[in-house]
Order: sequence, then C-alpha cells, then structure tokens
Amino acid sequence: MKSTIPLKMYVEAYISSLPADADAAADADALAQALEAIKPLRSFVGDASMSAPERRKALETALPRVQDATRNLAIVLANDGRIKDVNRLPALVRSVQAERDGKRHAVVTTATPLAAADLRRMAASLERIAKMPVTLEEHTDPSLLAGFRIALGDWSYDSSLKGTLDRLRQSIIL
Repeated sequence: MKSTIPLKMYVEAYISSLPADADAAADADALAQALEAIKPLRSFVGDASMSAPERRKALETALPRVQDATRNLAIVLANDGRIKDVNRLPALVRSVQAERDGKRHAVVTTATPLAAADLRRMAASLERIAKMPVTLEEHTDPSLLAGFRIALGDWSYDSSLKGTLDRLRQSIIL
C-alpha cells in the first residue's frame, strides 16, 4: 500500500541524516538513474517479499559510492510503496536544499541547450517572480520541439511547441 506521507518529508529527513559534506543531489541522481536504467534492480528493490538486508545488498552492489542514507531512503520508499517516486528525488532534493539556503529551486527544460546569457536572464526573471534568489537547473528534452517549460515550486509554465500542440489536441478532442 502506498504511503500518504508527502515525498518532500522523506527528502527532508534524508537530507538531515546526511553528513555535512555529503552531496545529496549527486546521490539522488545516481539512485534515480540506476533504478531507471536497471529495471531488474528496480523490481527487486520494490519487491516487498525481499528482506531489507537483501535489498540493501543489491543497492550496495549497484551503487557502491552513494551514502548509506541514500540506499536507506530507497528501501524506505520501497517499503512504503513509493519506489516509482524515485525519479522525482533529484529535483526534490535540490529544491529542499535551496529552501534551506533561503532560495527557490527552478527547473527549466528546453528543446536545445540555452546560452549562458539566456540562463542568466531567465534566472533573473524567476527571482523577480519568486521575490527571492533562485537556483536554476537546466534540462534538455528534444521532444519539446521548441520553446521551454519552467517549474518553480508548485508553479509551472509551458511555452513549448509540444505543450501548445498537446493543449490544442486536448481542446479539439473535448
């Protein structure tokens, strides 16, 4: 049964459990990438019939360089029926870390990489919207075709060609 505890609470507890010099974002990236790329590992870790020590051993083998707390987080999420949420961890870890630093975390996704000057302008615009400093994470997704998507906390904006075409298709279907 899937837990109703917000994923953010798991992430806050996880970050609090890490040593000060740990790179939570890199570990969350590694965990999400491994569980996405290695489907049998994801199935094994998510299998409630497997014991925690068995799952821990599998994660230690697949992810020898991540913190124990990162592997523990994966096991807790699996135990609570939340293993499919692992792909959301990297962005959420960055968001929680930014909040702790008095900043907001934004993710911008574009069809092609942005120039450094465009990223600076976008960050400045988002800081005006958020009324606080913003950390900006850039992703590239060629399926957007053109334009961009931005997520800043609960707020999102999609001006991609793909998003526009999807909204048009939905309005025609309805």
